[in-house]
Amino acid sequence: MESCLLLHFKLCDLCRGPTEAVVWKVVGTTVRIRKQCREFGSITFWDSQNFISSIPEGNLRLGAGILFSGSKPSQALRVFSHIKCPVISLRSFTRHQTKWLHPVINLVWKTKQEEMIEGLRQIGVPVNLGGDGRSDSPGHSAKYGSYTLIDLDWNMVLHQELVQSDEVSSSNAMELEGLKRGLDFLSQQDIQGGSLVTDRHRESSSLFSLYGVHILNVFNVSYCIPGVSKKIDKIAKKSCSEAGKWSKSISNHLYWVAASTTDGDSDMMLAKWLSVANHIQDIHDHETDFP
Repeated sequence: MESCLLLHFKLCDLCRGPTEAVVWKVVGTTVRIRKQCREFGSITFWDSQNFISSIPEGNLRLGAGILFSGSKPSQALRVFSHIKCPVISLRSFTRHQTKWLHPVINLVWKTKQEEMIEGLRQIGVPVNLGGDGRSDSPGHSAKYGSYTLIDLDWNMVLHQELVQSDEVSSSNAMELEGLKRGLDFLSQQDIQGGSLVTDRHRESSSLFSLYGVHILNVFNVSYCIPGVSKKIDKIAKKSCSEAGKWSKSISNHLYWVAASTTDGDSDMMLAKWLSVANHIQDIHDHETDFP
C-alpha cells in the first residue's frame, strides 16, 4: 500500500524532474509524505487530510463516529488494528473526547434545548411529559443516576438531570431527586406541565402538588405488568395452580386496557380491568359496565 501511494509523488511540482519520496510521518489516520527534488533539492510535504487546530480531521471524525454511535472504543479501534489500518490510539480517543467531542455535544444540546423551550413558551399550552430515570449500575449500589423528561406531543427530550448518590439519602432516592430538579427547571423556564407519565413510584406523587394542579401522575403500564405477573405466579404456586395458566392473558389484558382507552376515562379503564374476572370464570352475563 505504501509503495502504491509513493508512485504518485515521483515528479517535482516545480521542475517536473524526478524526486525521492518517503512516508515521513503517520499520525493516526493521516499520513505525511516528504518529497525532495533530486536536481534542485527543494523539499515539499503532502498531508493526506486537513487539520483542525493541529489535529488531523480524520482522527477527530473517527472518534466522533465511535462516540456518537455508542460503540465501544477499544473494540472499534481493534478492528482497524487487525486489518493493519493506521488508526488513533485509545489514549488519543479519550483525549479528543474530553477536549473536543464532549464540549461540542454540550454546546449542540444547550442550543437545541433553548430553541425547544422557546418554541414551547411561544405556543403557551401545558406540556405532556414523560419521565424516567436510569442508573449507572443495577441494584442499590449505583453511584450516578440520570433523569430524562420528554415532550410526548413533539417527541423531544426537554431536559436531563444527573444526580450523584452522595447528594441524596440513598441511591434509590436519585430518581426522585432527578424528577424534582427537572420539574424545577421547567418551572423556572415558565413551562407549565399538563401531565406526567412516569413509572410507579409512590414518592413521586408527593411532588405533584408543588407544581400546580395541572400536573397529573399517569403510571406507565409496562412497569405495572411485572408486579401483577409475580402476584399471580405466587398465588398459583401457593394455592391455585389454575391461576398460573392465566398469567400471560391477564398481563396482556392490562396492556389492552391502557392502549384501548386513549381518552383516559378512569371509570371505563376500571370496568375493562375488572371484566377479566368474569372472563376467567366464563361468565358473560352480568350487571357490570363492561362485557
